[in-house]
Amino acid sequence: MSSLSSKRTSLCLRLFALVLVIITMALILAAPGYNLCSSVSVGSAKGSGCSSVKFKIDVSQWDKVFPKKVWGQIALFGLPLIFSIGSLLALTGRMSRNAEVVLVVLASLISFACGATEIWYATGFGTVGGSQSAASITIKVYVYIAGWCAAAAFLLLNGIVYAIDAWAVHRRCC
Repeated sequence: MSSLSSKRTSLCLRLFALVLVIITMALILAAPGYNLCSSVSVGSAKGSGCSSVKFKIDVSQWDKVFPKKVWGQIALFGLPLIFSIGSLLALTGRMSRNAEVVLVVLASLISFACGATEIWYATGFGTVGGSQSAASITIKVYVYIAGWCAAAAFLLLNGIVYAIDAWAVHRRCC
């Protein structure tokens, strides 16, 4: 693969990663799709279901609805955004290829870590849900926020995109 086509590949991958981060940011801040799910078991009989709740939980409601730890989500799109911009700037040629590989590998690892953390947020981040049992009846209640689930998927995809880019940059330089 020629150096020019490899740089074009990296540019396309990094622009795609930036778009994923911007979509992730919108999904986290808008928080669409608050869903309440429950499962009930009475002896051997079981039933479960989920329903969408008309409950506004976008960023303007975070202080009212959730404890302060929800604000950690800002870092979950902020860090990947910084790495996306940094990886695009690395294409200007002012950085050694080895340093560029390290930057892109870090971007991949950060994206994977942020995606895993976003899964925790999307499933109620330990504040909502639980299980209650009495006699032979067990009721489990849990929530998930569909927009945050999608944001987690995009962050994980972002990690894959950067891993592919790191491989391409490594092949170009070594």
